[in-house]
This record gives sequence, structure tokens and C-alpha cells, in this order.
Amino acid sequence: MFQSKLDDALEDCHLALRLKPDYLKAYTRRGQIYEELDKPHEAMKDFEKVLEMDKDHKEARKAVQVRAEIVTKERNSIFHSILSFFSGCLPRLPRRTRR
Repeated sequence: MFQSKLDDALEDCHLALRLKPDYLKAYTRRGQIYEELDKPHEAMKDFEKVLEMDKDHKEARKAVQVRAEIVTKERNSIFHSILSFFSGCLPRLPRRTRR
């Protein structure tokens, strides 16, 4: 039931933004909904859009900071996973001995 309410609210935001593309409150609400749906990239885009329209919007500023930290951690985790995968694929070079 909660999921369907979030889906309905998300659709309302999409519709509002189609009708009025500069509707600040719709971007804010949609960002909040994306946070609830655990979609940090989408939430960050909406909160960044809010900041483009209102540089002093406190909620959006805080949300962008939090989302940036989450996205950075996510990217670092992916990067380290890729490095770990490829390090296992590379042949080991013989160690050079000191002369």
C-alpha cells in the first residue's frame, strides 16, 4: 500500500512538471520520493535542479550533500570491485632480486 502511494505521488510530480517545468515544489517532492524509493541518483538530480532555481533552499542543499556522499561511496565500491576482479586476472610478474 505504501509503495502504491509513493508511485501515485511520483506520477503526480511527473504530471505537475510536464504542466509547469519550473515548479520548484514538484522537484522537491519528487526528490523526497526518490529518496524513499532508494534512488539516490534521481533524488540528487531533482535536488540539484531545485538549487539551480533557488540557491538558498536549505533542504535541497542538505540533500545534495548527503546524496553526494552516498553516490561517492557507491562509485568507490564499484571501482574497488572492478580493481579486485581485474587484479585476479592479471598474471603475477616474478619479483626482481636485489643485486
